[in-house]
Amino acid sequence: MQEVEGFLNGTLDYKLLKGDTGPLVYPAGFVYIYSALYYLTSYGTNIRLGQYIFLIVYLTQMYFVFQLYVKTVFCTKYRKPLMFCLLGVIEMCWNTYPSTNMSSALLHLCHAVLLIGIYKYMR
Repeated sequence: MQEVEGFLNGTLDYKLLKGDTGPLVYPAGFVYIYSALYYLTSYGTNIRLGQYIFLIVYLTQMYFVFQLYVKTVFCTKYRKPLMFCLLGVIEMCWNTYPSTNMSSALLHLCHAVLLIGIYKYMR
């Protein structure tokens, strides 16, 4: 929110937008979305409301991700233990921060296995 506050005060140079966590590294879309959030949360002071907004966004995202999994992963002919293993590895790779070569390679491998399974199922 500190970076967004700097943007809303008229600073457009990314090198000058900084906060307690360091410089602004997110794209402009981030700044616009968080600007709306900044105003919705009474200039960043109503933290509880911000948490509720993020809760709604998170649950909505998880709903759509689960629907995507149901439509893609569960339409393959893989056995259930393999499907849940693939989903677990994908989840682990997404939650590895900072990303490593191994997590990126595993994520690509899991996606390839899923795409092959979907392709075979669709034929």
